[in-house]
Amino acid sequence: MTNISESSFKIPGMDSLPGSDATLRDIGRFIHYHDPTASFHKVWGDAYKDNARSLWQRLSHAFKDVAKADGPADELLMGMACDGALGPYLGEPESKKLEFLHWLLEGVRHQLKNRAQQHRV
Repeated sequence: MTNISESSFKIPGMDSLPGSDATLRDIGRFIHYHDPTASFHKVWGDAYKDNARSLWQRLSHAFKDVAKADGPADELLMGMACDGALGPYLGEPESKKLEFLHWLLEGVRHQLKNRAQQHRV
């Protein structure tokens, strides 16, 4: 997909990420304050809707396939924003939605740890 790191969106630091005990409300608040949607919309332009749908589908299929949440941190955060927007219409139980969002957060943590290790080298 597209890495928007060169845009105005700033990926939150590790200490800003909700913890493993975060509720759906906690994660919703986090998404609200760290929403990359505008940056992705700027980068993707007219393809925004299709690309956002494709990204969310790729992530949701990976989750269902018990794969690792992989990809750039900004894409994982975008997946969280998409899920926040789609959530009420998906018919998924809150527990499954929360599991998916925590899965995405773990992927973001992994990416941030990798980035920190690369900067130390």
